[in-house]
Amino acid sequence: MLACVALLSAVAVLASESDQAAFEAFVEKYGRGYVRGSASYLERFKLFQSRADEVRRLNADPTRRWTAGVGPLADYTEEELAQLRGWRGMAAASDAGTALLQVNSLPEEF
Repeated sequence: MLACVALLSAVAVLASESDQAAFEAFVEKYGRGYVRGSASYLERFKLFQSRADEVRRLNADPTRRWTAGVGPLADYTEEELAQLRGWRGMAAASDAGTALLQVNSLPEEF
């Protein structure tokens, strides 16, 4: 049992070191200005690490037909990603009438 705990701890440290190196390469590749050791750096690293874990989980499926990877948005918060996706709400009831126009007399030629 103790050997299993030690092995899991070693795997976690290796994944963390691997993620750290990958994050530093990511920061350089995408021109992020995070200062190593700052609160912002640590927050973004945690986001990156969470997405890297998801990539590993997806790629561990032997029946997968595609390979996941970490992209340029891997350090974005959910709020930042939502802003990029745009507004997904419904039109207000008061706006519904403005979209319909009564057009009885259009010119035959433009």
